[in-house]
Amino acid sequence: MLNFYRQLTLPWLVAVSLMLVFTATWYQYEAKLQQRAQVQQFSAALQLAVAPYLAARNYQALGNHLGHASAVSSLPIQAIALLSSSGTILAATQADNVSEQSIQQQYLASQNVTSYQLQKVDHLLVSVQPVSALQLTPTVNMPIDNSGQFYLLIMVEYKLAFAVWLLPMLVVFIFGSIVLIWIRNALAQQQLLQQVDISLVAHKLRQLQQGQLNCRIDEQLMPDLEPIKQSFNALSEQYSAHQISLQQQISHQESKLETSQLSLVETSNHTKKLQQQQAEYQHYLAYCIKNLQLVCQQKSGFEAAELAQLVSSQLTLLKLLALDSPLGTEKLQLTAVVAEQLVEYQTWFNAKHIKFYLFEAAANASHTINFNPFALNALIAALLQVTLRNVAVTEITLRIELEVNDTVSSLNISVVSDGEGLSARQRQLFDADDITRLHWQEVDYAILAVLIKQLHITKQVYSLEGLGCTSKLVIPLPLAEPISLKPLSSILLFDADTEHLQERKQALADLATQVTYCSDLACLEFNAEQASKDNIIIFLPPPVTLSLWQQTLEKLAKNSKIHCYASFDSIEVWQQALGHLVQTELFSLQSFLSNAASDTISPSSTKLLVVDDNQTNLAFIQVLLKDKPIELTLASAGQEALALCQQHQFDVILLDIQLPDINGIEVAKQLRASDNYQHIPILAFTAHALQHEKAEFIAAGMNDVILKPLQADKLQQILQWCTLNKLA
Repeated sequence: MLNFYRQLTLPWLVAVSLMLVFTATWYQYEAKLQQRAQVQQFSAALQLAVAPYLAARNYQALGNHLGHASAVSSLPIQAIALLSSSGTILAATQADNVSEQSIQQQYLASQNVTSYQLQKVDHLLVSVQPVSALQLTPTVNMPIDNSGQFYLLIMVEYKLAFAVWLLPMLVVFIFGSIVLIWIRNALAQQQLLQQVDISLVAHKLRQLQQGQLNCRIDEQLMPDLEPIKQSFNALSEQYSAHQISLQQQISHQESKLETSQLSLVETSNHTKKLQQQQAEYQHYLAYCIKNLQLVCQQKSGFEAAELAQLVSSQLTLLKLLALDSPLGTEKLQLTAVVAEQLVEYQTWFNAKHIKFYLFEAAANASHTINFNPFALNALIAALLQVTLRNVAVTEITLRIELEVNDTVSSLNISVVSDGEGLSARQRQLFDADDITRLHWQEVDYAILAVLIKQLHITKQVYSLEGLGCTSKLVIPLPLAEPISLKPLSSILLFDADTEHLQERKQALADLATQVTYCSDLACLEFNAEQASKDNIIIFLPPPVTLSLWQQTLEKLAKNSKIHCYASFDSIEVWQQALGHLVQTELFSLQSFLSNAASDTISPSSTKLLVVDDNQTNLAFIQVLLKDKPIELTLASAGQEALALCQQHQFDVILLDIQLPDINGIEVAKQLRASDNYQHIPILAFTAHALQHEKAEFIAAGMNDVILKPLQADKLQQILQWCTLNKLA
């Protein structure tokens, strides 16, 4: 564009100059023609005007008229004269600078003119017009005869007005100047734009030279600089891509170097840590070996169970010290881990006649956590063993509750006991840091101290003299992961202890769609009658009204699955009264969910084995039970019954005492020796049963006595045992 304006300037100057010359020439030529035409028109008009004066030969008036015509004419008239053919001036008017001689000279130069004639003489236009006095209305260029011939001579100054041609030239000049100024301004603007664009390109080049990435030219440049812009952008993209690639390679190498350095530091730290742990482990190993030696030296002063517990605790401490991390990577469900240890815990407390209660949160069953099961069991066992050291303890409550938040989880383990509380020595042991200072019999405190340190456990111990103590451990955990559990539909919960009832109800409420609870037998019967419950959990009270409970459970068993739990001091009585309907293990969420998850067993699946050598009795029993939902199997001898029990699993056995090969008492003893029939109800089927005979039957493992002959009321007694056994 800049070159265009530059190339346009010279042609425009030439064009303007030519336009000025042409305009001046043309307007001058037009002015000449116009002046000649005006002179000719004036001469013709004057010819007509003087004709009357010539006819009248009034030369005086003619002279006046010529003077008047010269005065009023717009032409620069120098002289007007009327001459005879001989050259005599008849009438004239002239300017001061024009003499009669010059008039005559001009006439003489124009003799023999027969028509209008106009010529330029020096600076004058001289027109000669023949005029005849005989013609009243002569016309221009009309031939005249020699007789009576006159000549009208007009001398006009040949003077052109400058305004006539100067004004157009001025207009052309102004227009040309305006255009030139516009061209100059446009040229200056283009030069300015070009300078700005060049400065921008230079700035971008400096940025690129300094290593700046993505310094593209996105602004609109002049068309002349567009190729430079495209080339620069292509160069910038290549440079940026190259720099990015180099930076990535450098970053990658730096990252590898940093990783190597970190790995080296971590390896060094890990080595130091391992060396430190090895030194500590060697120290602790010497401590544990010394304790084991002391245990072996004084083993005679301990019972076998206590000695085994001491040795097991020392080995547990050694294994804990060798663990990399107590949390580990294994995912576990708290309810499952706790349920596996309940039998061992129950053995400890039953041996010391201490009531033991377990409470768990619903999250224990609905989530999994990362925890080493060995470390978890060791922690709970050590906390319980420490609590067992308290004086006058009759009741211990263990609470294991998993708390799950949006980002973190924590495991709360607390043990509450009655008795005299903690002694001063026990308080010191809870705060012990160096386990090597502990006595070898205080290994449970050492286990707690190791796990508290390894797991960063928050410890809280409360104790009041005569009111027992509470030990609570809060373990921070990674976020627990939920697992899918099918919710139970409805649960009816019974517990005479209202505090325990509320706590158990809260845990079960998150695992079932509906939980109904009560604390007395009448309320239990009422709630069961109002709506059928899939599962009924009963924590049995002291065994006072056994018969009433038997009747109530018989009603409840028709529509619901019953789970009964009793304390250790009354479980034998309840088991004798209710059979295996009473659970032998402590209540835990894991055992309950496992039992409740299985479908309720209907009486139609009850398998009854009847053993009698009397075919009439067998046929009669078949008739009585043909409409009952019982799968009946018959046997007529003791060995046959034993063989059938090896091939099949029966739910109830009705056993005749007098058999042809071996008697029913011996059959019952052999069945009780089998693992599959240790808890299956065996009913003695006999025609007579004295008191000492019943005692012999019970001693052989039989649960009840059914007297012959079999009647409807006795049949109901058999059906009751079938129902109770399936519910258990």
